Amino acid sequence: MCAKWSGEFNKGLLLETINDRKRIDPNTGVMSFDARDGMVDDAIVVLESSVEFDEAIPASKRRGLTFRSVVAVVESNALTAKAFMDELSRQEQAYKGTPPQRYVLTTSLSARDFSDSLSHTGISKTHITFGERLPEPFQGEHERMRKYGRNILFGDLPTYTSMMRRYTFARVSVWAKSDIEAVESALDGLDLLRGIWNFYLNRPQAWRHSGGQRKPVNQIVLGPIHSLHEPSGKLAIAYNWYERDYLGPLTSVRLDKDLTAMKAFERDVRKHLTKSRYRADLEDSIRRYVRILDSRDWNNAFVQLWGLLEHLTDTTRSDNKATCKRARFLYLKEERNLHKEVLAHLADHRNRAVHAGYVSEDAETLLYQLKRYVERVLWFHLVFGVNFSNRVEAAGFLNLPPDLDELQKRMRLMRLATEFHG
Repeated sequence: MCAKWSGEFNKGLLLETINDRKRIDPNTGVMSFDARDGMVDDAIVVLESSVEFDEAIPASKRRGLTFRSVVAVVESNALTAKAFMDELSRQEQAYKGTPPQRYVLTTSLSARDFSDSLSHTGISKTHITFGERLPEPFQGEHERMRKYGRNILFGDLPTYTSMMRRYTFARVSVWAKSDIEAVESALDGLDLLRGIWNFYLNRPQAWRHSGGQRKPVNQIVLGPIHSLHEPSGKLAIAYNWYERDYLGPLTSVRLDKDLTAMKAFERDVRKHLTKSRYRADLEDSIRRYVRILDSRDWNNAFVQLWGLLEHLTDTTRSDNKATCKRARFLYLKEERNLHKEVLAHLADHRNRAVHAGYVSEDAETLLYQLKRYVERVLWFHLVFGVNFSNRVEAAGFLNLPPDLDELQKRMRLMRLATEFHG
């Protein structure tokens, strides 16, 4: 597939806006853009939003391809939407033709006491290796990036020797066409695995009331600094990626305490994902789940988690009543009335948080209440999703009446309709 238009925007106006701000250096002939009023950036952002890119193009590359295509059409004075789209399609094909190379992302997790069975694994086209230490030269190069990171982080870095806050190193091997794509692919793989592990650890926790410094729901979070390397261990780029919300190391979770049950859960989730006909959608939902619950901002996490519930129930464009109705479908008849009240209460808080900026003193309690519903619906998709072609179809099933008499009545009507049209 090639890039194509996907929005009703005035592409000619956007290109003319950029062209009007071009500057040519009289000495070198080099073209640049006057960006002081912000209009060039605005126009490029809208142009990017106007395009449906080839699925093979990662999100991190789309802004750069858009900008290079704009430069090409401005230089050629071909300021038409067709010329821009032709150039963008050419840029896409050139990128897709770039051969991938191997990268290794080095980071850490707030977990300890990994057994041999957890020391390495493969998931989502990545190979992940865990250990208390990094081999050289990974160790030296990663430590160099950690030192740079001390200047931009708000909390102390993990020491890796602490008894209770000891983090474990992770090396994630991927094939990618660029450094940014490599980082995104590596974190996607690691976050999918973390998502499964945290799903197992989080589900039994129905509520939590904590004091002192806020901590995320997740027990297994990413360490503060990520560095990208060549397979030899040498830095692929002298730059670090870091967790912006990091405030200091958490008490790390011991993974040897309940290892057998956690590994069995992971195998079950992988099995369900393999059988699912909308696996990619489900994997993205697991990543959203874990990234949302990494946050220490419980109010913000609540709003984002409600968005995930809407996604899983396919009610993003519907009102909150539809979301609540589909979420409570999964509960027993005698429990359903209570869940109706709880979900309505959560929907009301979500509306106040979004529209009025309301911040609740009970944010942690609300987050844990909502977490239970999201986990229930997510588990439904994992286990029963094999019966449906996609998430939308599965979510439509949740819209059926949960009353047995009503379902039997509908079945009789469906049989009559089949006979009528048969």
